[in-house]
Amino acid sequence: MIDPLTQECLAVHPVEVQLLPQHFLIRFKEFNAPEPLQRHYTWNLAFVARRGELPRATDEIYFFELLGMEVRDAEGQVLGHVTEVSDSGAHVLLELDTQPPRLVPFIRHFVPTVNLAEGWLICTYPLDAFEVLP
Repeated sequence: MIDPLTQECLAVHPVEVQLLPQHFLIRFKEFNAPEPLQRHYTWNLAFVARRGELPRATDEIYFFELLGMEVRDAEGQVLGHVTEVSDSGAHVLLELDTQPPRLVPFIRHFVPTVNLAEGWLICTYPLDAFEVLP
């Protein structure tokens, strides 16, 4: 749990989660009654996970896993790294740390391979095909 004002953190371990129609209830190993949790009422819950640790369907990728990944062309030459992942409404965009920064649509046609275990992806998007206006 994280206090949104002070950024104070408290590690807790869920032992039971009950899903209800409008919310959910969590029982934490560290607390045996709801009253001590009142102090943390406005705190945010966060789940810390490394690449590859979350459950996933086949070929499913979480956006946070793309941050920092090395971007390579089809021949394996490094083009840069992913610095930002955003949803444009039409599709997800990857921003690269190139100069100037470039955007790559995160669709299978332009990003045919993502290797989460090794931290790289292949980009076939024509990065130099478009003129960048000042």
